[in-house]
Parts: sequence; C-alpha cells; structure tokens
Amino acid sequence: MHAPDPTIEAPAEVRRGAPDRERIAARLVELRERTLALIDTLSERELRRQPCDALGPLLWDLGHMAHFEELWCVRALGRPRVAPPAGFTHAELDHLYDASQQPRERRERLALPDRGASLAYLERVRAATLAALQERAAVPQKLGANGFIWSLMTGHEAQHQETLLQSLEALGQHWSLPGLRDRAFPKAPVHDLARASIPAGRYPIGSTSHAPYDNERPAFAMQLEAFEIDRYPVSNRRYADFVAEGGYAQQDLWSPEGWAWRQAERIELPLYWERIGSALRVRRRGCLQELSLGEPAQHVSHHEAEAFARWSGGRLPTEFEWEAAASFDPATGERCSDRGHGHTGLQSGPSELGRSGNAPSPFGLYDLHGAVYQWTASPLEGYAGFRAFPYVQYSQVFFGRRYRVLRGSSWAAASELRHNAYRNWDLQRRRQMFCGLRLAWS
Repeated sequence: MHAPDPTIEAPAEVRRGAPDRERIAARLVELRERTLALIDTLSERELRRQPCDALGPLLWDLGHMAHFEELWCVRALGRPRVAPPAGFTHAELDHLYDASQQPRERRERLALPDRGASLAYLERVRAATLAALQERAAVPQKLGANGFIWSLMTGHEAQHQETLLQSLEALGQHWSLPGLRDRAFPKAPVHDLARASIPAGRYPIGSTSHAPYDNERPAFAMQLEAFEIDRYPVSNRRYADFVAEGGYAQQDLWSPEGWAWRQAERIELPLYWERIGSALRVRRRGCLQELSLGEPAQHVSHHEAEAFARWSGGRLPTEFEWEAAASFDPATGERCSDRGHGHTGLQSGPSELGRSGNAPSPFGLYDLHGAVYQWTASPLEGYAGFRAFPYVQYSQVFFGRRYRVLRGSSWAAASELRHNAYRNWDLQRRRQMFCGLRLAWS
C-alpha cells in the first residue's frame, strides 16, 4: 500500500514554500474535468477491457486514482475517511488498488467496483480533498509541509491521464476533449538531421524544487565529455528510411535481447504503423491515417531505438547528456530556467517537429517537451545520496532492474510532467508509451 511511512522524512527542499490554495484547487478541478472527459463515452465493458499486458483496464486506473488521493489527502491528514464503494471495505481497497500488489497483466481479472460506483468514489474523495485544502488542513512535517501533498496529487493524476490515453490508443478508441487542437504544421520543413555540439564540462543534474519525484534528487554536478546531439527528435522520415532499408532484418544492428524480442513478437514496424501496399500508414484515435514524415517517430521500444541508432552511426544519449543539453545555458554558465512549461494544451498527437510550442534550449534543442518521450541509454538508478520519499514503491523498487530512463515529455503530458529533471522509465520491450528518441554522437 502506497501509504505515508512515518519513518521517511521529507527532504529540506520539499518542506519550504507556501501553497497557492486557489491555484491548486483550480488545477485539481481542471485535471479532473479532463480525466472524466476522456472516459465519458466509454461503456462498462470498454472500461473493463485489458488493452494489453503493459496496460490494465481503465476502470482500475480510475479507482486507483481515487484511492491514492484518499490515502494522501484525507487519511494522511487525519481527516474523516471517505466511504468506499458499496460492497467493499477500506482494507479491500488498500489491496485492490495497490499497484505493487496488482501487476497490470492481472488487473482485468480483479473484481472491481462498477463504472457508476467508481465515478461516485472519485467524486466523494475529491470533495474531501478540496475541503481539506480550503480548510487549510495541516500537512505533517514528515510529509513535506506546505505544497507538497497537493503537487503530488496533481502530478499523480497527470501521470494517469497519460496512461488513460495510452489505453485508449491500444483499444483503438476515438477520444476527444473540449478545446482539443489539431496538430500544427510548420510553414517550412525543419532540418531534421541538424545537430548541436555540447562541449566537455561539469553540468548540473537533478532538481532542487519541491517537486514530488524522489528520483530527481539530490541535485549534483557531473563531468561530461564533449558530444553532439540531435536538435530534434528522430522524425518519421528518418525512421521510415530505416524500415525501407531493412533495419528490422539486420541482426547485427540489434542487441541479443532485442533481436530475440523482435523475432518472438514478429516486430516489423513501430507500434500502430501499418503497411498498405507500398505505403506506410499509422493508426491513431481509432483511425488509419497517412504517416506524416515531419512528425517525431513514436511508439518505438528501447530495442528499436538502439537498432535505429546503430544503423544511423550514432547512439542513444545518456540521460545526463540529455539533461545537460536541455538545461544548461553556456552564456551564463548556469542551469537555465526550466523550459518545459510552454504550450500545455492537449493535442490529438505529436506536432510536426519544431511545433510543440516550447522554446528551444540555449544549446538549440527543440521539442524537448510536448512531442514524445525520448529513450536514453541509462538504466534507472538512484542518484548518490538518494532517499525514497514519500514512499519506497514510487521508483526505488525499479532500481537495478532492466528499466531504461526516458527524458522529456510527450504531447499527452500535462504541465506537471514538463520539466527537464523529470525521469520516466519502462522496460526495454515496452512501446505503448508515447516514446521516441533523439541520437547522440561521441
């Protein structure tokens, strides 16, 4: 159960700063409206379907969001408990919605509250959360007083909205939202092979903010050798050339594990790509569309990203190279203000390269956020001096295993996830995320 642990103390940076309660309340309402709009037209049966082994039923995610919020914004603050759905006890919910006890591939077999009961539970919990916020319920110092609990909650809902969108895509469901904007197209194509040169030096890594993600802390400096890195994520044009030249059939491009995965799963194209005659198409929001060569390639696994990098004569950057190129300002010699918080309006898919609505980094990198997550060569590990907070299961349980870090954020990511220190991760074979890549060269 991802409950507050009294033995875990909040880091100093988490304990400072006062919450803007009106802004937080408005953001909680805004995020919830978006969550409900995404599932508004789905039936009970559709909500209970398992999209794939990497994703559980959407109905589980909805219940988990409510339960997680009840744990942290109600129970942890000593508030009266929220009534569970009829027929369920609090103890049963603690087990049912614990992500570490309920692997994604097994969630379809769980006895879940139905659609109406789950939505009613979400509503009751949110009412209790807003009451605690408005009444200025005291946050225990060990949980990070001030704004931490509330930023944890908005970040959690933002993360699960991406999961909902991944599930909708895997189910082939059309979805829509109020204010949804179509992808913008540039007036002229960008030079998608352009590179930025990053000099050798000592670069700041990690976060010093009160953001709730423990794996971003503590901040430190790292010495890096000089390297080059793509100014843009790899485009569909570049990836289609890899496909056309037989990249999926060239065993020497793949790691042994990647080649075994490709053969076992009969992988010939990125997820949702289809070959219709001699043309490539992509399935998005339940419809087969023309493949836009100017968009970033997405839904590729780490195995595919590695093979493409070898075929291109490059490599995947380390996550530290990515962050240095994204965050350092050579003019000042310091970390620049985070540039991930540009356009945050949800799109129907990734924009053409250079059109994600974010300013380039001082080194001239575009589409760091709002396009696709980008695979790196780095396994997920804690930084030196890492301390789990606020619960061990968030990231520490994934250290030292076969997970690779993704940097940046996708077109489906809310503003809470758009900062340069943010670390996402997944297994090397997974590609249900809105993930792509950009290359580096030593």
